[in-house]
Amino acid sequence: MSITKERSERPGADGSTAAPGPARPRTARPPYERPVLAVIAAACALVVCWDLDGRALSPYAPAAVRSMAHSWKAFLFGALDPASSLTVDKIPGALWPQALSVRLFGFHPWAVFLPQAVFAVLTVLVLHRAVRRHAGPPAALLAAAAMACTPVAAALAHFAWPDTLLTLLLVLAADATLRAVDGGRTGPLLMAGVWVGLAVHAKMLEAWGVLPALAAVHLLAAPTALARRLRDLALAGAVTAAVSCAWMAVVWAVPAEDRPYVDATSDNDPFSMVFDYNGLDRFNAQTQSAGTYPYRSGLFDAVFGLLGTQVMWLFPAAAAAVVWTLLRHRRADRTDPARAGVLLWAGWLGTYATVFSVAQINHVAYAVVLGPPLAALAGVGLAGCARGFREGVRERGRRAWVLPVLVTASAAWAVVLTRRAPGFRPWLPGLVTALAALAVLLLLGLLLAVFRGPLPSGTAPPGVDQGGPRLRRARERVAAGGVLLGVAAVLAAPATWTVSTAAREYTGISTSPEAGPLFADWEFVDAPPEVRAQLSAAAAEFLRPENLGRVLGPPVPAEADLAALWYAAGRSDGRRYALAVSDAVRAADLIADSGASVLPMGGFTGRVPFPDREHFLALLRAGELRYVLAVPPTQPGPPTATTANLEWVAANCAPVDPADYGAGAPAADAAAGPGGAAPSRLYDCAGRAPATP
Repeated sequence: MSITKERSERPGADGSTAAPGPARPRTARPPYERPVLAVIAAACALVVCWDLDGRALSPYAPAAVRSMAHSWKAFLFGALDPASSLTVDKIPGALWPQALSVRLFGFHPWAVFLPQAVFAVLTVLVLHRAVRRHAGPPAALLAAAAMACTPVAAALAHFAWPDTLLTLLLVLAADATLRAVDGGRTGPLLMAGVWVGLAVHAKMLEAWGVLPALAAVHLLAAPTALARRLRDLALAGAVTAAVSCAWMAVVWAVPAEDRPYVDATSDNDPFSMVFDYNGLDRFNAQTQSAGTYPYRSGLFDAVFGLLGTQVMWLFPAAAAAVVWTLLRHRRADRTDPARAGVLLWAGWLGTYATVFSVAQINHVAYAVVLGPPLAALAGVGLAGCARGFREGVRERGRRAWVLPVLVTASAAWAVVLTRRAPGFRPWLPGLVTALAALAVLLLLGLLLAVFRGPLPSGTAPPGVDQGGPRLRRARERVAAGGVLLGVAAVLAAPATWTVSTAAREYTGISTSPEAGPLFADWEFVDAPPEVRAQLSAAAAEFLRPENLGRVLGPPVPAEADLAALWYAAGRSDGRRYALAVSDAVRAADLIADSGASVLPMGGFTGRVPFPDREHFLALLRAGELRYVLAVPPTQPGPPTATTANLEWVAANCAPVDPADYGAGAPAADAAAGPGGAAPSRLYDCAGRAPATP
């Protein structure tokens, strides 16, 4: 390892201020590092940018993106509709980059997805920098390659989901923390708090799951006195809290009449939306926040079962990194960077794996947050075992046997995971087995030759290179070939699943992104047997050729809904709203398709008391609204503000003949098949509201 520059003085291992001494060295950049990293980043960019314009927009968020792109008020509050009446049911941080892209390039699928692709590539690059700080260039390159080969990350980059930005921001926070630990400075640690706070704006409380790992590593390994470490952590915690709550505080401070209603709440409180609906409710199996059946919980069912093919391919290498590093650095100083880095990634992985084991999981895409720590640890594990193999060959040491064992275990685990989707890439288990067998044969053959062969005359005892230059070069070539084949065997399966996401049929659907075969995750749904049977039948129906295009395509508003919208818009006479729709998801489809000002009623779940009766009648009296599109609820439930408003509309407003706006009979929509919309009815409420409240 060559040295190019030395750090400033470091305090002693006990945390007290020490006299200037040897500084931590900075590793020189080997000539191959930048070209290899460029190839990894380019390959990642190619996969995540493939067919961006042909991907399907999700059925809800794109409406907010379109509204936010044309109104700065909607942009700030994350409004679903152009008139800024109702927010989305999350903090809109992840929608801000997409809205800016649409504002710049226009509303196109590729413009919505472009920031996602950029975030995915940046995650690979930032992870390389973070791992390089504590493990060196080989481990950093392997970590970057592992992250680029994370199937769920590639699948998510093709959809407008917030988890891609969340992942990037958390990796930036980890990188800043490692920088703070490395130099003992307060600034980088405060910056880590900023990154975590911004991550809250992308995915809310899920971002805080990384805080225990970041705080513990800084407290353990930062080269400053204990009082300084505690002070810096307190400052970073304050920064994290302030940045995390920034949007909530702004929304809370603005009078309710001057901002949109906060979705997913009964009290119009942004803190309730974040901490209740998107927080505690996720741990309550009785609360269907997302309106879907959750997956089975538990470590083996959720993490190693449901999420296995999405993100857990490299778990053996990650586990090897933890064991290898802790054993080799067990006598190191408290501030040892290699151990600190591994503990950070292991703490991140363990925290989120525990949360996923006990919380309600509605989408496998959430697993992407496990990708960076697994990739970082896998890079450290593979690089460490490869280095141990080379050292063991030179010294006839037992550490040389670890790499063949790791390659064998990783290949066996990959074969187990591939067999969960036996019809998908059926040649993959054979490829992984062949690569692993060749790698192990080369590695074991070299080890047997070294350990059983006689010592050349005149050589030193073990610990010193044996043989002449020609023999050493031959051994190095064989070792390099075995290591490269071993890395190929470890990465072959996840790389294949990742590359498959370039095809639309292997990235899941817009409402549930995942890599690999469609609906494979339904095997892990936590539902009664009769419901699971219904889901299996539905999956078979969706996968029929005549329905697959609709399943993979973008959400398309029902023809009757579009006809009603254009009929109402042509008679809106400058009203604030062209139409009110009693189903917010159907309203979002209309907004995304047309950009029209549509009033969404009931919020994402349909249970939000917006607009209430007083507000609804006030809109009619003020002439801001005339037409209402009544959509029957998809499933029975308790009375809501929306159902009460619909009852009033049906009793007091004039129904519009579907023939007047070219919609035909309502029954036409009811028979639309998989993905079809329930029938709707248009009402004209002009002059029907009472004159006084």
